[in-house]
Amino acid sequence: MTGADRQEPLSAVVGGTLGARDGAQTHTRGTYLSKRYRQVMRRRGDAKAIVALGHEILLSAYRVLDTAQPYTGPTSLNRLTAQRLTRRAVRRLQDLGYQVTIAPRTDPA
Repeated sequence: MTGADRQEPLSAVVGGTLGARDGAQTHTRGTYLSKRYRQVMRRRGDAKAIVALGHEILLSAYRVLDTAQPYTGPTSLNRLTAQRLTRRAVRRLQDLGYQVTIAPRTDPA
């Protein structure tokens, strides 16, 4: 077969497409994917952050196609970030010698 007759494997096509999308998502501000990129980039570096972003996009597309439900956006990152901040704040206060009790707010914010 010549080069013109061969087809790229589907994974290469999808990977290239996701890689191009990832580059655009890293430059947008205030989106889940840009936050996720920065979060991974701080720990792992640019290349791995772009791969992680492609994975997030692929999972989102799979969930939409698998469940036939519209995309509602991610909420887990914000929830996990809030939980992590709460744990850190409690731990720091306890390290300073305080006894900490946390209760949810009852008044509307």
